[in-house]
Amino acid sequence: MKKNLLRNCAVLTASVTLMAAIVTGCGSTDNSAVAGASRSESSADASEAITLTDTDSAESINDVKVSAPFFTKGVYVNYASEAENPTKDYFYVFSDDSYGYTEDGSNGASVPFDCEQEDDTVTFYFGSTTSNSFTSVLHVKSTDNGVIVGEFDDDGIELVFEPVSDADPDSFSAMNYISIDNEYVYEDPNGWKVNYLGDKFEITQKDNQVFMVYTGESAGTNMITVTYEINITAEDAINELAKSWGDNVTVTRSIFPNTEVDGYWATLPPAENGVGMYQTAISRDYMDGCLIFEVTGHNSGDDALDMEVGDALAMIIDSITFINE
Repeated sequence: MKKNLLRNCAVLTASVTLMAAIVTGCGSTDNSAVAGASRSESSADASEAITLTDTDSAESINDVKVSAPFFTKGVYVNYASEAENPTKDYFYVFSDDSYGYTEDGSNGASVPFDCEQEDDTVTFYFGSTTSNSFTSVLHVKSTDNGVIVGEFDDDGIELVFEPVSDADPDSFSAMNYISIDNEYVYEDPNGWKVNYLGDKFEITQKDNQVFMVYTGESAGTNMITVTYEINITAEDAINELAKSWGDNVTVTRSIFPNTEVDGYWATLPPAENGVGMYQTAISRDYMDGCLIFEVTGHNSGDDALDMEVGDALAMIIDSITFINE
């Protein structure tokens, strides 16, 4: 609107000047050259006025300030704008436009944050909004197709926040997203995590159980079921499970993988011919109850195939890690 108004004013000024020249010319027949010159100069002035107005408008368009909110629910990969071939392994995950977390894809380290978006700034409260949090203000310089460029006031490095269109903020894992060797990480809300082959397992969670089902070529069902039971000890839980498997079960006590706490094992081997179902379970006391990892496998008789499946299942058990221990 401002551009059109300035343009109209310039044209009106030129028209008034032109009319004055014409009136002056009518007063004397000898002033036709002067009138022509006046008309020419007036046209040039009008043209110049319009050109300047267009330039001013273009500059004003380029100088339009971006305004909040800049970040919406989604995942943004973060890197320095001056970096050549950035690794793109650090992410800001926004659960909505007011909070989320950062996650380092190289090691899985994560920091929660709250944020306030207003005018051309985003104030991050890393950790929480309490006085113990670390506060940093991002000054947004530009946005283009969702890509946000800005600088934090405490370092002055120009950063890029690029949206990751194929990432779901509700289930995003930075380590899984950048995984090259297909080794993914499952982190459970109850404080444990495991590694698994991303193209070989489908993981679902329901109530107090997690189901890790092998989806590669195999015979029968091959899976790991993880159960968190309250108000029962690990020893009692493994004994109850072993009893339900029949008479060929062996129960032993040993150290739970990757810990220094007691673990309890129940093992049901396959049939004597080596073909068929087998089961193994390990449990440990955990929080207000116990945690049980139950392996169910089926041998096909093809040694190479069975070994591939067994290694994939063993990889999960061998990688069990407790986050808060």
